Amino acid sequence: MTLGLDALLPSLGTLDALSDANAALDAGHAVRLGMPDAAKTAAAALLWRRNRQPVLLIAAREADAQSYAEQMETWIGDAAVYFPARAALAYSRDGHDSRVSWQRIGALSRLAQASRERPPFIVASAAAVAEHTLRPADLGRGPGVVAKGDQRGLDTLARALVDAGYDMAPLVESPGQAARRGGLVDVYPTGSEWPVRIEFFGSEVDSIREFDPDTQRTRQQLDEVRIGPATEWFPTRLELTALADRVDEVKSATIRDEVRQLRGGELPAREFYGPLSGDSTILNHLKRDAIVIVDEREAVDAAFSDLDELVAERRADLAERGELDAGAPLPHEPRDVIRVMLDGHSRRAELGRWVTGNEAGAFRLPFRQADAYAGRLDAAAKDMHRQQQRADRTVIVTQQAQRYAEVLAEHGV
Repeated sequence: MTLGLDALLPSLGTLDALSDANAALDAGHAVRLGMPDAAKTAAAALLWRRNRQPVLLIAAREADAQSYAEQMETWIGDAAVYFPARAALAYSRDGHDSRVSWQRIGALSRLAQASRERPPFIVASAAAVAEHTLRPADLGRGPGVVAKGDQRGLDTLARALVDAGYDMAPLVESPGQAARRGGLVDVYPTGSEWPVRIEFFGSEVDSIREFDPDTQRTRQQLDEVRIGPATEWFPTRLELTALADRVDEVKSATIRDEVRQLRGGELPAREFYGPLSGDSTILNHLKRDAIVIVDEREAVDAAFSDLDELVAERRADLAERGELDAGAPLPHEPRDVIRVMLDGHSRRAELGRWVTGNEAGAFRLPFRQADAYAGRLDAAAKDMHRQQQRADRTVIVTQQAQRYAEVLAEHGV
């Protein structure tokens, strides 16, 4: 069970420095916020809670982003969404995990469907932010919302699934798959926990059922289901032709055949050529009123530079071995482009442990690192007693609440 800290946010939201920072953001000015590392998730949650707009938090490294996403769940629950970077090396034909792509599509869908009641808080690493993904317009691919009583026809639905990148299979076992059998269509929408079975009566959607792919048993009846795209890559014919011109120097039979397919308007080796075919990133999916939070801007900029260098080195190595055209496009947007996009987003908050609040556009939030007691409950209780005598308001968050309460009582707290 995830520990919930959301009840603390109203009290923390009254900080004067935070109010001043929000006023600057409202006026269209980027801000810098200083605080200890341990307070960053709380500050980010406060920005999200007050502004009620989608948030994108950018951390330098993938491990940092994963940690942030887990910690944000304790503050804002399922509004926290992790947007992962691809695990496979750039220009790799192997090692691709479709689940990562579906997770990315799911996060982008949350952005597109955001409401003020529960806007998403997306957490991503620098690499995930720079990597190419589908265009905002392509999120509309797929059948969309399928509801009971719809008049669309089984053939129409099946074609829409294929156009959206779903793989037609005998049985549906994992996200991104669909199957047509008699008068029904099974489909496992990306971002969904369970597949659905859509039954037709003539051209009308008669029923929609969520089912277990292992037992085939119905889990629940649904009135409607949203089915979005199953892939990040929908390049235009013009984009495919342009890509073919930049990868046609390699003379292997495999590459020559793939170049012919590209020139013919097809996308072979989807996970290899897809990232090379476009230039959209998650930043293209943000609206002007979204908030971008950058954790330690210098570290994030350095991570963008590291990505550029690593990908350039790999491209040069593959080109030297005759496996890739030296002029092949990058699978991500380079640092200089990303920096311009970030700097152009005025509703931006940059978090820094060394920001004092004396710099232009900077505010220091009055958080400090808590003492680490490492199981020394008696020492902690004595400190709590002193705080109580100063009339301080103290909130203790612990997974040993009963034992701690006993120790506090022993010290008169």
